Order: sequence, then C-alpha cells, then structure tokens
Amino acid sequence: MNLRLINLSKIFYSIRGKIKAVNNVNLEIQAGEFFVILGPSGCGKSTLLNLIAGLEKPTSGEIYFGENLIASKEKNVFIPPKDRNIAMVFQNYALYPHLSVFENIAFPLKIQKMDKDKIKKEVEKVAEMLNIKDLLTARPAELSGGQKQRVAIARALVRKPSVFLLDEPLSNLDAQLRISARAEIKSLQKELGITTIYVTHDQVEAMSLGKRIAVMRDGKIEQVGTPEELYKNPKNIFIAQFIGRIPMNLFVVDVVEDKSSAYGLIKDLKIKIPDEKRHLIKDKKIVIGIRPEDLFINPEKADYVFLGETKLVESWGREKLIYVKFGEYNFKILSKDEIFEKKIKIGFNQKNLYFFENIESRNQICMGLTIS
Repeated sequence: MNLRLINLSKIFYSIRGKIKAVNNVNLEIQAGEFFVILGPSGCGKSTLLNLIAGLEKPTSGEIYFGENLIASKEKNVFIPPKDRNIAMVFQNYALYPHLSVFENIAFPLKIQKMDKDKIKKEVEKVAEMLNIKDLLTARPAELSGGQKQRVAIARALVRKPSVFLLDEPLSNLDAQLRISARAEIKSLQKELGITTIYVTHDQVEAMSLGKRIAVMRDGKIEQVGTPEELYKNPKNIFIAQFIGRIPMNLFVVDVVEDKSSAYGLIKDLKIKIPDEKRHLIKDKKIVIGIRPEDLFINPEKADYVFLGETKLVESWGREKLIYVKFGEYNFKILSKDEIFEKKIKIGFNQKNLYFFENIESRNQICMGLTIS
C-alpha cells in the first residue's frame, strides 16, 4: 500500500494560542517501504503519524491510501481508523494487564469475530515468528520490556495490516536491547513486506532502520532522503547537526574575497570556498562544517593543517572523542589514535567540507564545547 500526504496540516488551540503541529506536509511513501519520520521532541512527528492512523483529523490537506482518499476536511471525507486496515504500536505498548499474552495478541481477531480455531492458528504463527510462543500463557506483568515490545508488535501484525505504524516503540528499552530489537523489526518488515512508518527522535535508530527518512522540524519536513543522502548532502544547518553520530563541527566565519576566489577564515586558516558555493556568502560571512570523523591527528598529508590544544578526551571503546581548541574555535574529533599530546597537529581535506548560508543565529549553531 502506498501513501500520499498532500498539503497536510494540523492546528491545535491551547492556552498558548494557535499551534501548527503539522504544517503543509507533502510526502509520498512507496508500497512495502520502511519509512522513518525523524525529528526532535515537539516537531510534530507523532501528530503526523496520528493523522495517518486516523486518531486525529486534519485541519487541511488530504491523505490517500493507494488511490483511495481517506481524509480531507475540504471534501468532507474521513475514514475511521478501524476501516483503514492499519496497525499501530505505541511507546508504552498498551497491553491489557488482565489478559494473557495469547489473549492480548488475539484481541483484534476476536473483535473481528474470527473463528476460534483460526484465531489460535494465527496467534501461534505470529508468536513463533517473534519467538514468544513459550510466553503465550504469561501475563504482561511477568514480561521484560523486550518481551512486551514483541507482544505489542505481534498483536499489531496478527490482523495483517496494509500499513504498519510504530511510534517510538523502543524508547523504553535499554541500549543493548534496542540494538537487537532494531534488527528484529527490520528483518521482520523485510520478510512481510508491509508498508511501515516508524517515528523516532533517535537518528541512529532512523539511519539503521529506514530505507528513506523524512526529517521534521516545527511541523515541517526539512528534507527527505536515504540515510546516505542525508549524511552526505544535508540541505541545511539543522540537518547537518541532527544527522550523524556526533554533531558536525559548524563555524560562522568571516569571508575574504579577491578577484577570482573567496576564502573563509578559521583563525589563520584560509579555507577555499568553491565557486558553486559562493552564493551562500551573506554579509561577508558563511558557515563552514566538517564532521568529527573527517578530522585526522598527525596527518601525513592534508589540504589544511593546524596545531590545536587538547582540552578533553572521552573514551568510546575503540575510538576517542577529542575536544580540541584552536583560537576561538572548538573542534570535536573522532579518532582511533591512542596517544595524545597537549598540542596536536590536526588535518582535514577540502572534499570533506560543507558550506551553508548564515541564515540562522550563532546561538542555533553547535559551536562545540565552550572551553577556555
């Protein structure tokens, strides 16, 4: 089942006034795709999922499942959730505590008044798929977080939905369990081929799960693309900061120009601004970015080299996250090197640089650890 959202908006009214939780969103999600909606808390991603599910009615715009219009205020169309053939898993799992695992999974089939023998067959089939067949007689209170999550997914899948919606389903799990649960969900979705929309604020989760990702901010879609596209070609400063294991180093710098070239100044380093990026220069300033993993310690060869002062080192197992000061600029460096001096030589290459227009205030840009 493919989905189309056309000029979709949702407005709430509260004591704070008018809140546009979803602001003119346009999206197309392909049949069988694992699609992730990523963004910080309060960006509107869960509201968008609720609109797709039918838990909220849009203020304006349209939602299509395939060729069928299922929601439009302008055309007075609203198909209720029970008739959309969707299944949803929430952050808190919402299991019935007085029912066994079997009864929890079977609940949507009983509502459909399915034959008891068929219910038993379908429940056992999905329970075996999720490796919880030995838990069917247990109650939710007897289960671990990971087991509850599997039961919630089993209950959603047993009704064979056309669209599978997951709203931060792994948030309550510990870090180790989240990793294995991610792998299980991705493998399961690939096996079943159900169109899946997954909401999360965790960019690692989004990058590891999604075939494509839509990044949201303030109710709007900032960028849609594959994980690789978002990582390598961020559209703006917000995406550059949000995508990546460690936020990109970003610096608002002064620009000097001569007849043929333009340069951004990071202390005494003159960074060449490519001709195709010169349109980003505004008021003699530009934002230059480089990812922590693209900075090298004691490089044999690099386009730019500077001598920085080590301020802090964090151990990340095989890697170290090093905070380095260079004049007024603070760099984060991800390195596998083990030995660090107080003064270290740092290098980076032109091809790894990013350039953005300085349209956001300095306070909105991650300038690194404030150190003196």
